[in-house]
Amino acid sequence: MLTGLGKAIVEAGPWLIDSGKPTERIHFFKRGIAWSAWGGGTWRATGDLTIELKLCKTLTLHFDSATEPTRFTFTGGKRTAGSLDPQYAALTSSAALAARGAQVPSPHPMVARLLGEGPWSFGDAPISGGPSPYAFLRGGVVATPQGPGTYAAAPGSDDLQLTLGGEKHTLSVDGVIGCYQVS
Repeated sequence: MLTGLGKAIVEAGPWLIDSGKPTERIHFFKRGIAWSAWGGGTWRATGDLTIELKLCKTLTLHFDSATEPTRFTFTGGKRTAGSLDPQYAALTSSAALAARGAQVPSPHPMVARLLGEGPWSFGDAPISGGPSPYAFLRGGVVATPQGPGTYAAAPGSDDLQLTLGGEKHTLSVDGVIGCYQVS
């Protein structure tokens, strides 16, 4: 079970290196999985404020907070800093969640399966051309290749309602073969 900084970086949203392009997001998932435009990798907490990230090479990220991180610095690359993608920071901070009264009933079986795990694909698996990554964040926020969306418990069901760009979808993992695929 994740705690401290590990839990915070997984549930807060995607991160950008030096305010980079949205297509260059880094996602941190449970089980030490990292996903980026440059490929997959691993991560692990090495201190209260530090994460070791292995993508093309190993970097040590130094975060500004163990519980509400928004920025980090690092050495060893062409770039030197990063931050939580601002569009997600505005949705997943404790203050933003409290202001919205954002809650997904817990323990909801789909939320337990989706939150922090991934990278998820919606529809076809990435190998078949399906878009990825989808990351289910705290407070009913989902990070998608197209930008933020929301999810909530479907009334009277173990499924979730996913809203992206005004369109609603029902998410289910029934009958899905891929480990990180929803339909």
